[in-house]
Amino acid sequence: MPNIDSQSIETCIQSITQHIQEDEVKSLVSALEALQQEPQNESYFEQFSEAFNNLGATQGAVLTYAPYLMVIMADDPFDMLGDDD
Repeated sequence: MPNIDSQSIETCIQSITQHIQEDEVKSLVSALEALQQEPQNESYFEQFSEAFNNLGATQGAVLTYAPYLMVIMADDPFDMLGDDD
């Protein structure tokens, strides 16, 4: 489980909702809000991972406006973000 900073998650949520259409990132924002409330909750981290994986091409825009998410993903020792390889 990566070490997650709640304030950085809040910054990500604000940036994502400011720059990307809500319907494209609604499930991701919901997952981030839950993770912000309980940063060490593995279930919430899995929800975030699944929501991010389901973004498709929107992943690039999300990472542009919320680069902290790359830190979370890079610090994922069990590869919960999952490579389908």
